[in-house]
Amino acid sequence: MVGSYQPRLSEYPKSGPEKHPRRFQSSWFDSFPSWLKYSPVKYAAFCLPCYLFNTQSAHPKCNAYTINGFNGWRKVKDGKICAFLNHVGKDPNSTHKKAEKSCEDLMRQSQHLPQVFNSYSSQEIENNRLRLKTTVEVIRYLTFQGCSFRGYDESKKSLNHGNLLQLLKAFTSNNETIVEFILDKAPKYASYTSLNIQKEILHLFSIKVKKVIFEEI
Repeated sequence: MVGSYQPRLSEYPKSGPEKHPRRFQSSWFDSFPSWLKYSPVKYAAFCLPCYLFNTQSAHPKCNAYTINGFNGWRKVKDGKICAFLNHVGKDPNSTHKKAEKSCEDLMRQSQHLPQVFNSYSSQEIENNRLRLKTTVEVIRYLTFQGCSFRGYDESKKSLNHGNLLQLLKAFTSNNETIVEFILDKAPKYASYTSLNIQKEILHLFSIKVKKVIFEEI
């Protein structure tokens, strides 16, 4: 997976007991290339998949690789009790492996997008992008304003369809380019207003925010 920050330094800062201090080793990146990250600010190791996708952040063992950072270097490469191997776990359903699979799935979806787009005409692609971009901008605005998205009644007979749909309508009323391709004019498979689409966009927002924060650690 692309994305882990792996600085190859000639020498890393020492940490641990004064009599037996240890250093992070760049060779560990080769042993754990898909997830291991090192922060030269915190002088600690992190796990990028767990940081992005782990839902058990309250657990102390998870915090060591997602929030606090791990620097118990003497426990690394120490046979069966290697801290990095214990973090990965032998169970295929371990917290780490679930997070890593989520990362792999996300990358796989990104790689398949060009194949999906190739099955559409250039005009369809342009229209779909316009619909999606409009929905993303509306969701971004509502999120920053702390507003709810959905209404109690979103049927055609309703006078108020909720903030998301009403704001999309406001966009279309003043934009001749959008009005021909959005909401009722959009195909059912590409309206980009469903609850699942809203959740997915919010999820991507959260990943992007976490990644920016993570890179600043």
